[in-house]
Amino acid sequence: MVPADCRLRVLVVTNLYPGGVVPGRGAFVQNQVESLRALGHRIEVVAIDGARSKLEYLRGIGRLRRALERERFDLVHAHYGLTGLVARVQSRAPLVVTFLGSDVLWSRQRPLSRLAARLADLSIVMSEEMRGPLGVSGCRVIPNGTSLERFRAVDPAEARAAMGWGADAFIVLWPWNPARPEKNFALAESAVATLGGRARLVSFHGESQDRYNLALNAADVALLTSHWEGSSNTVREAMAVGLPVVAVPAGDAPEMLAGVEHCSVVRRDPGAIAAALAGLLAVGGDGARRVRYAPPAKLAAYTLEATARAIDREYHALLTSRHRPSEAVAID
Repeated sequence: MVPADCRLRVLVVTNLYPGGVVPGRGAFVQNQVESLRALGHRIEVVAIDGARSKLEYLRGIGRLRRALERERFDLVHAHYGLTGLVARVQSRAPLVVTFLGSDVLWSRQRPLSRLAARLADLSIVMSEEMRGPLGVSGCRVIPNGTSLERFRAVDPAEARAAMGWGADAFIVLWPWNPARPEKNFALAESAVATLGGRARLVSFHGESQDRYNLALNAADVALLTSHWEGSSNTVREAMAVGLPVVAVPAGDAPEMLAGVEHCSVVRRDPGAIAAALAGLLAVGGDGARRVRYAPPAKLAAYTLEATARAIDREYHALLTSRHRPSEAVAID
């Protein structure tokens, strides 16, 4: 048995982590690592900068092996399907793989992720939608947590000034890289163009979370147009600051936005999206007033702390089920 109050040694392997060629990439993984450390777990990170070169995955195997030679870990936790395969080159420790969305829902990535899931000891997915395509039984649904300390409401006028956006512009925030095809920037462009210059589409990506919090507070609406999503961090981060969201039915956006004031889920059609945006524009007085609402109580179930506790339970359940002798140290 592994006592539930034990501090574990965990090796995190991820191709999404800040500090690489795309500085802000994978901040949500870093947030999860820090929240698990806050529970007392000792965590080492092997970050693979796959955006720099595919050769980084081969180098990651070497770094993984060296880390395992230096120290005994209770388990290895990989983020993203391809990284799960890298992490499975070792058999010393049980393997947990968190699948994030495109690695399962995009047909080009799915075969590798299905293989990683079969080789893993535990699979975690972001939404119920991901269970079927992953093709393994017993996977857990644990969406990434949201930091309600980092993503919080600040004065919209001050945030707008800090971002350097015109005070009266109606800003439609699309917080991804347009080069990512699954995020469907073309649909966002088409919808905003329908409004005929009354709105400005802003793509935001690759910057710090503090800067992103300013952008969320400065914008008039966040727009999600993805072909697919696991569980969109953007939706919850926007909700945390009270920013209206217009989304297509991707991932768990429909259930997250259900009943939330000034938010809507519409079909993947430029006209339908434009109509929802126009409604917000009218309420805000052509951009003269930022529309906001109080963050809904449902966010409490999606905080970093709640997610960390859920993952902690899965770690201990996995180790207990394997009857592995543990050298974990009880938390004082």
